[in-house]
Amino acid sequence: MAKHASKGVISTRDKGALSLFKAKVKLDHLTITEVYDNPIFAQYSWISMDNSILQSEVTGDLINVKYGSAFISNTKFVGNMKPDTDGIDYDQIYDGEIINCEFNDFLGFNSDGIDIGEGCKHIEIDSVIIYNIADKGMSVGQKSSVNIKNALIFNTGIGVAVKDSSWAGITNSTFYNNRKGVASYEKNPGIGGGNIVVNQCIISNAVN
Repeated sequence: MAKHASKGVISTRDKGALSLFKAKVKLDHLTITEVYDNPIFAQYSWISMDNSILQSEVTGDLINVKYGSAFISNTKFVGNMKPDTDGIDYDQIYDGEIINCEFNDFLGFNSDGIDIGEGCKHIEIDSVIIYNIADKGMSVGQKSSVNIKNALIFNTGIGVAVKDSSWAGITNSTFYNNRKGVASYEKNPGIGGGNIVVNQCIISNAVN
């Protein structure tokens, strides 16, 4: 268990309570709460995390993984009222999973449960529960691609948003009481919209 941690002395590398750089790490039964910077920040690393709890008091991502591979399962992500705070942020991940995880109470402006961007490929998301999110349950952008199945997403701004030449397949998922269930659009002019295939899903009680 870790509490009240901040970050390291090398500002470009040590951006979290736990910072990984060119590392291979397996985390199990990890609890990081009430920290003063990102709980976990990883670059050029292979990371596996299971049976854990992450929560933060500040603006930032509970776990941000760049330029590597990441496999996260059976983990709970608890947000806050701060803006620009995401549960999971994957950037340029070329092999990744998010399985059987829960995301709740990311209530600040522009806050998402899961943010997939910067050309992520081969991302599998299965059996997640996402609720009480100010902006998007899942955001997929910047030419990324994901497969989503068995998701339950409710009380969000947009359940799943796919934009800027990204691709998502969504199967056997339920969207309830979101402002929009699923949205495809162009965020950055000239980049292109999103591509979505939706199969065997329920979208109910959407505001729009």
